[in-house]
Amino acid sequence: MKRYPLIMFISLSLLLTGFVTSHAQAQTIELPEELKGVDVSESFIASGSEEIGEIQTVTGHVIVFHEDNKQAYFASNGVPLFKQDVVYTLAESRCRIKFTTEDIITMGDNTRIGIETYLDSPETGEKRSVIRLLKGKAMFYILKLFKYKIINTAVNTPTAIIGVRGTQFGTEVRPVADMKAELTPLYLADASGGLDWLSQVPAGAPETETIVHCFEGAVEVFSPIDQVSRMIGEGQSLDVSPAGVGSVRRTDPQVAREFKTKTEAPAFESSEGKDEGSGEQGEGKAEQGESEAEESSEDTGGEEQSAEGVDTSLVQDVTQNQTTQKIEENKPNVGRGGYLVGMLTRIDGSNKRFQHAYISDEIQDFGSGESLKARDLLGGDPGNPLLLIGGGEVNPGEGEEADANLISVDVDSGTGRETITGPFKVHDVTIGADEFMAWGYWTVPQIMTSPSGDQYTVDNRGYWIEGDVTRDDEISALASNNVTGTYTGSAHGTYWTDTEGADMAGDFKARVDFANKEISDFSLSVSGGGHSATIENASGKFSSNSPEFWIDPYSQGSVWQIDGQDALPNKKEAFGAVFGKDAKKMGGAWKMDAPNGNGEAHAAGLFEGSR
Repeated sequence: MKRYPLIMFISLSLLLTGFVTSHAQAQTIELPEELKGVDVSESFIASGSEEIGEIQTVTGHVIVFHEDNKQAYFASNGVPLFKQDVVYTLAESRCRIKFTTEDIITMGDNTRIGIETYLDSPETGEKRSVIRLLKGKAMFYILKLFKYKIINTAVNTPTAIIGVRGTQFGTEVRPVADMKAELTPLYLADASGGLDWLSQVPAGAPETETIVHCFEGAVEVFSPIDQVSRMIGEGQSLDVSPAGVGSVRRTDPQVAREFKTKTEAPAFESSEGKDEGSGEQGEGKAEQGESEAEESSEDTGGEEQSAEGVDTSLVQDVTQNQTTQKIEENKPNVGRGGYLVGMLTRIDGSNKRFQHAYISDEIQDFGSGESLKARDLLGGDPGNPLLLIGGGEVNPGEGEEADANLISVDVDSGTGRETITGPFKVHDVTIGADEFMAWGYWTVPQIMTSPSGDQYTVDNRGYWIEGDVTRDDEISALASNNVTGTYTGSAHGTYWTDTEGADMAGDFKARVDFANKEISDFSLSVSGGGHSATIENASGKFSSNSPEFWIDPYSQGSVWQIDGQDALPNKKEAFGAVFGKDAKKMGGAWKMDAPNGNGEAHAAGLFEGSR
């Protein structure tokens, strides 16, 4: 009997079986609505755009869609990721993305992320990215590496833009039931502290809310709808809807654990079977260390801190470990020093008015437990009103409340000088921190009564900045070597109002010549809540070989303004210092008053930067 027909039948059957198997994923898996009608390939498809990273690991089913050629494919471990790619995780699926900048995203199931903008330029020390999260859950690890001086990362959702400089945070976008509010814009300050990344929520955006959990670092949210700015630090969460920004709250430990579990993706393993990563410790070990550190933190009440005040209990990857090692190598320094600035509000019945602004005109000792001083200088008279904070640590860690107290505050009430004696508890939040410095804001919401019965409060944000002050001998060495450098970073401030202030954020830069002990092109610009404050082209001087400096408010060509109005004489001041090994960091405080239609406008804040 001839067997050719049977052989042909079997061969054809095998061929058809192979054909069905090769298309089985696309045919049997429920695709997202936007991908229905798209031919999803089983194998990798290249893009004509720039390669920016890779999808390290895939669990379940993950689809990559190229915006440039409108093609899609099912991803597997190690496939390249390109600029403007969109990544979808399907039901019960997850993936881990690693970018060329070393930043990492882990995606939970039913999540969509798109890469809108991406720049990795080690040559200029800059990395920028804009990532859009339209639905689902994702964890972001935005690392601060020494080769990058400018870090701008924004995560856009339908109702928010989340800006960071170096942090770990989780974001969820989910539907909002029974939403009645009209969809309107909501913005968040960009990574540099400015508002460069602002964009409007597109028409027809889904009715969703954004939930942000901060695990390390800080993010700042500003909503033009209700003119409210919210900063969340480590261990805090915030909900953002198209109706506005909610209240900052402590992250429930169970919520944090569940979020991490649902966004956890396996680490990439190399052919040698070791966790892939940069340096001696792989990223897989980093995640294990992260989990262990979290448990340790919970056991100790979340108070685990490094010796330098930078909380490293949550992210233990190679970069943080290298940073910790560098901190130890850079010691000893003269200690922890820094500056304060704050504004006092007077309460007259149902009305409030500005009373004083206080600023530290010399570096304060943050490390010894001594009281921290700030004065309403009014031209530099040391006999003018004094504010004292002491009795506890002013920088307790990211997002934590301080145990410091306002000890006393002097007030010129118009009938004479009075001293209000505390203690009054200081509410303090850390905005940012790195290996050398930390900075944040403080308030005293409690009503304080003077001996004559007048009532006051610090309900508008004051600011503090502190760190490892650069030693005098290091300043001398920099001068001997004719070192110059440009510092760039962020600035923060508050415009005083009777409704707890308009919080502002923006950029800072300054040029330093250590040999001549000069500062030039000192500039900062902050805005928010419909207000702005600017210092442009100012100059200043260091005090001998000291790390301290002051900015000359009358330097030729300098501009000091609030809302475009020139600051008043004798009411514009800025002081600061350099910090860290070889003066790698700079920071300080500023304040100014300017005329407006109702009398005077008042603003105060901080600046920080790196060279």
